[in-house]
Amino acid sequence: MQWRNHRLTTCALTFVLTGSFPATAIATAASALPDVLELKLVKHRTLTHYPWLPVFPAVLMWRAMQNEPGYIVYIIFFILVGYICHLAEDFLSNSGIPLWSPFGKSTGCHLYVTHSVSEGVITFAVVAMAAMYGWRNGLFTQAYLMQAADNLAVFLTGMVHHFKGR
Repeated sequence: MQWRNHRLTTCALTFVLTGSFPATAIATAASALPDVLELKLVKHRTLTHYPWLPVFPAVLMWRAMQNEPGYIVYIIFFILVGYICHLAEDFLSNSGIPLWSPFGKSTGCHLYVTHSVSEGVITFAVVAMAAMYGWRNGLFTQAYLMQAADNLAVFLTGMVHHFKGR
């Protein structure tokens, strides 16, 4: 999947699942990481696309957020969410991702071919389904969006004070 489509699908999914602007922004920004981390040193869709590497730290971060929420844990967790979304989106393609070994055979759902019309169709379908879910659950009402914007302001202000105080 192309980066712009990774961003669109990750943004849509993260917002409707969390309702949080900060979580959505962090995950969306991180959604290109598996490709960026290849650094032209690793073959595409091998080590950086092996799903079990980010899943373990994501579980640890989730657990840490439940026990002791904080800005660092929150940011790391949603970076990992963006990373994992990228892998899930690539899993839908013909090329797939390596499920059993980082350099092993790739497995995919064969729903689209990268850089083709089918990729656009899948992206549109995911975003549309997320939008319908969000609409049905009140995530796009003025009241909800104003509350989410207030929460973003509180998050950013708190984060600035947290890191300034160190």
